[in-house]
Amino acid sequence: MTGGVQPRPIALEAYPGHLARALIGQISYKSDSVPRDPRRLQQRARMLERLAASLPFLGPLGAGLREQMIEDGRGDAIDAWLCAIQAAWAAIKGPPDWGTPEDADPQEGWICSLDLKKLLEPTA
Repeated sequence: MTGGVQPRPIALEAYPGHLARALIGQISYKSDSVPRDPRRLQQRARMLERLAASLPFLGPLGAGLREQMIEDGRGDAIDAWLCAIQAAWAAIKGPPDWGTPEDADPQEGWICSLDLKKLLEPTA
């Protein structure tokens, strides 16, 4: 970049479990040891349905991608999607705080994630 100020590098940390819990609670949705568990497959499908209902601006997933996320018993595909959503949320919020909650300790790390409950609250 010539003639301007070089932007300060930042790092964003995403944690898919945070967003997953907002969608389905404490229910397990993945496993390394039992990748074909139908209950977990159902939870992954439920997560995608709730994401689509909660965040319609994401647009529809292609059928192949949606199926890959549901069929991936280890959860890598859906975890990547959840992290991408968290990173996009922080990028939309932008500098200087990247969506950090007001009560966040500036000396501590923070997981960039949207608060679905707060996001979906009706405004007065």
